[in-house]
Amino acid sequence: LDSEAATMAMTKQVMIIAANGDILFVDLGFLSKKQQQPPPPSPPQRQQHISYDHNYQNLP
Repeated sequence: LDSEAATMAMTKQVMIIAANGDILFVDLGFLSKKQQQPPPPSPPQRQQHISYDHNYQNLP
């Protein structure tokens, strides 16, 4: 697991943006995957509850 975690740490692309006094961590790998692969069709109920909390972290 340690080697796997190290590989993930080296390959993961994270962009840190400071805006309006807030620090935003953006996972560029997630964004590139979203742009390359169209999202699979999902029921309208799921689209209303989409949450990006696990991809965007807003720290004070």
